[in-house]
Amino acid sequence: PPQRSRRCGGALPTWQQATILTLAFLALASPARGQRIGPNVPATTGTPIQTEPQVAAFGNTLVAVWYRDDTYRFSRSGWGLSLDDGGTWTDGGEFPLADPSRDGIWGQPTVCVDHSGRFYGAMVYSADWWGVAVYRGSPQGGSLLWEGPLYAVSPTLIPGYNLQRALDAVRLTCDPERGYLYLSYTRSQAVANGQYQYTIQFVRSLDGGTSWSAPLVLSSGIASNGSRPAVGPNGEVYVVWEDFSTRQIVGRRSADFGASFGPPFVVGDIRDNLGTLPP
Repeated sequence: PPQRSRRCGGALPTWQQATILTLAFLALASPARGQRIGPNVPATTGTPIQTEPQVAAFGNTLVAVWYRDDTYRFSRSGWGLSLDDGGTWTDGGEFPLADPSRDGIWGQPTVCVDHSGRFYGAMVYSADWWGVAVYRGSPQGGSLLWEGPLYAVSPTLIPGYNLQRALDAVRLTCDPERGYLYLSYTRSQAVANGQYQYTIQFVRSLDGGTSWSAPLVLSSGIASNGSRPAVGPNGEVYVVWEDFSTRQIVGRRSADFGASFGPPFVVGDIRDNLGTLPP
């Protein structure tokens, strides 16, 4: 708590003395250490273009996901596994498709891990129409057995959709205590004069990805992208994104595990040279 100014030599309360002495001891006993960056370790052995990586860790087990652009129609998403805290990696190949002759994965892979060590991957998935697929990875014999695709957002025709923009910027996070899954993404839809409307949407799963809620629209503007969900210390859910029309980082908070969200709040202003539409 704030203290009134006092004369030099005035006695400090006992709690302040203890804090100051403790901090002084830590400062003397623990000199600053520089970070040591280890060598680059390849997590994949594939040859196609690979981008958009993300990593999740459970103890010494790390899982990485990435987008692999093989061809325009048959794009995929790959994954890798490390059992020694990232020292060495095994390229796990590609996530399975429900119908390899028809389906494709179109980037934006994301990964998280729950309190039991089960990994979850999510990505934009095309099965004639656009959706968001989720895979569950269970440890098995030094590898992961992926189950899926399960649909967090069912493949549907989005009116006036553009192949590059129908669904974008998928991000998944796991509640570290309860195992709930929270997923946010951008949905774009054509409006007048060839322009697109970009909104942030949110879905959740309370049963490990088996079923998902109906989408909630979180953004009030029409030019938002780049959302990120996060779980607070008491289980509250935060989602933040950039509103390109106001050039602000905006967020909303849920106190009921993603069932509803409070009003938007502004994190801060941001400067960019991208105009008023997301890239």
